[in-house]
Amino acid sequence: MRYAEGPSAHCDIHVGAAVPRVWELVTDILLPARFSPELCRAAWLDGAEGPRVGARFEGHNHHRLLGEWRTVSHVTELEAAGERRVFAWAVTDADGRYGGPAPDPARPM
Repeated sequence: MRYAEGPSAHCDIHVGAAVPRVWELVTDILLPARFSPELCRAAWLDGAEGPRVGARFEGHNHHRLLGEWRTVSHVTELEAAGERRVFAWAVTDADGRYGGPAPDPARPM
């Protein structure tokens, strides 16, 4: 399987916390670096200070066998109000291309 073929992962988690608190964590692009064995840091690009459709952020990664690499992600969908919220992004591949948002990112696998 190649990255360009669009592999994906899906997970549903029910969290016993207030929606605004969970949303704050979900949209924090710095948070995953605290727990990831590969992602070292992330930063918003082009003056963006937070998530909005079209905003870009970069991730700096390191793996002892694969070395270091950088990704650029593009926010493709954002619904920040109400009980149902969406924060979706696409990661640029090696050729500088990225895919569009999934038609139904919450569909069961």
